[in-house]
Amino acid sequence: MESPQPIDAIPARFRQPKPWLRWGLVVLAVLGWWLSLQLLLAASNLHAQSALLDTLCGRPGAPGGWDCRSVLASHWGSIPLSTEEGGLALPVTALGMAYFAFVALWYLFVGPPTRDRRVYHLIVAAVVLAGVLTSLDFIRIMAFELHRWCLGCLAVHATNGALLLGALAAWPWRKPAQPSPPHPTGRLALATLTAGVLIGLLHLTIVFIAGTGGQMRRLSDAYLKIADDPEYVVWNYKRQPAAEIPLRADEPLLGSPTAANLVVVFSDFQCPQCRKAHELLDELVRSHPDQLRVAFRHFPQDPACNPHPEFSGGGHPAACQAARAYEAAFAVGGAQAALAMQRVLFERQSDLERDRFADWAVELGLDRAAFAQALESPAVAERIADDVTLGNRLGVAAVPALYLNGRRLDRWSRPTTWDALLAAEHSP
Repeated sequence: MESPQPIDAIPARFRQPKPWLRWGLVVLAVLGWWLSLQLLLAASNLHAQSALLDTLCGRPGAPGGWDCRSVLASHWGSIPLSTEEGGLALPVTALGMAYFAFVALWYLFVGPPTRDRRVYHLIVAAVVLAGVLTSLDFIRIMAFELHRWCLGCLAVHATNGALLLGALAAWPWRKPAQPSPPHPTGRLALATLTAGVLIGLLHLTIVFIAGTGGQMRRLSDAYLKIADDPEYVVWNYKRQPAAEIPLRADEPLLGSPTAANLVVVFSDFQCPQCRKAHELLDELVRSHPDQLRVAFRHFPQDPACNPHPEFSGGGHPAACQAARAYEAAFAVGGAQAALAMQRVLFERQSDLERDRFADWAVELGLDRAAFAQALESPAVAERIADDVTLGNRLGVAAVPALYLNGRRLDRWSRPTTWDALLAAEHSP
């Protein structure tokens, strides 16, 4: 009688039972994970349209009741995490991804057991059995509750059924013809179990964070929709206290001096948002010539001329010098020269350097020497300081800060908002 072959003499590739079955189950679990991911993306509207996705999920309202998105959007498609309507919910497809990730990890590192270690196989077998029972319940829901079908969901459930058959095939029903090393070790089984649970929790955490972020974006969008609504802007504007913002006798005004409504804007030549405000106000003055005039006030985010605590650590290092260039142009060439310099400063915002200001003044027809002298004038610095003092008194902390007829205006970026504001100002 032939003696059993020593365990050490068995080639390594034969030491782990049923390697072909092991890799087949890994592929099945990865397929289930991928299908669950596609369903999650489809339910979240995060996936671009594709022929494969349309085949798996169908199109909304498709004939025959084949529509994944309707199935996934039902209350059976997610697990609510709060009792509030519209609150956070965990998609069932995310649980499917966590489940398949655990099964794939188990079969990748553990696989089928030897007969003497078959008790460890009960772990993955129990998980797969629970998954199959859940699949059967979801099939029942589609058939008898929703009366709609999801081909992608059925593909996931079929993959789950194949995993159960694979788990049964992986059970060591017969004694091996030859001895083999015990597999898996307790340490390997415990490590894989722990890693699988952590991988599953990681999936759920990522989906939860993504869902929280999506809900925050929806709330933010809803808030912005309300905040930008012209009726809300008018209501909020009218409840602001009126502040006294005096005009200088020689004020450079954008628009007609006799226009009915005055906008005072505290601005900074180095601020991109201030440039947008300037461009919008210029368009509004052109489209509402008899209704709107604009006065400019300096509030540079630069500690060199603005002692506001917010800017003590720095901000826009060229803003104070740019403000001087504006005031120097006004001192040399009057209101029109100041408005022309204002336009140039905003247009060339990325090139604001002290050495360039005199060249730009010459381009505008100003005398270089007179401009250079005005640039260092105490009167120029005083006008900027007066504007900064006024802005601090009004509570300006960020620019641009717009005041329409003395009232602070928080939402100003939409032309339709201005139509409503100007109509409200003329209403009795």
